[in-house]
Amino acid sequence: MKDYFFTMAFMTILKNVLYPLGARVLAFYGNFLTAVPATEQLATFRALFYDDDFDNGKRLSRESYLASLLEAAGRREEALRTWLTLRQGLPAGDRSALGDRAAAAIKRLSQRR
Repeated sequence: MKDYFFTMAFMTILKNVLYPLGARVLAFYGNFLTAVPATEQLATFRALFYDDDFDNGKRLSRESYLASLLEAAGRREEALRTWLTLRQGLPAGDRSALGDRAAAAIKRLSQRR
């Protein structure tokens, strides 16, 4: 129960403070996120970011975070599908940081284990 409240508190901070600041800040806090199991983070992330009032302009960023959490939770096939769908939403020939992350994740997740 203690982990649940910690997760909810952190995800609220993530949604209202860190998420608007972008991936660089989240990368800095990456070690902090390892304190809570990936499956709990995934459930909390979906509860916070998949509601009716979500800003659709941030959809691609949201999906990249979701795909990362899915992979961390061991759900590689779902993570791969999420990255592939995200890539379809990017402009053709996209060379942004998000496009590069998507390409690297797709390559990594497509390899057989």
